Amino acid sequence: MTIKPRGYAHVRLTVTDIDRSRAFYDKVLGLPVAVQLPPDADEKTRQDLSFLYGGVLYQ
Repeated sequence: MTIKPRGYAHVRLTVTDIDRSRAFYDKVLGLPVAVQLPPDADEKTRQDLSFLYGGVLYQ
């Protein structure tokens, strides 16, 4: 049996400048944001979203 992928489920990129990279991908991809750390997040929210490493997930 041959498996033929039809797309990607997710891609994770590690970058050195999150703000600059975010601006680039917002412009190039134009995808809506699914999850991001709110700037005023409390400690529990920061812990819950620590997997983002300060980044963003797009839909």
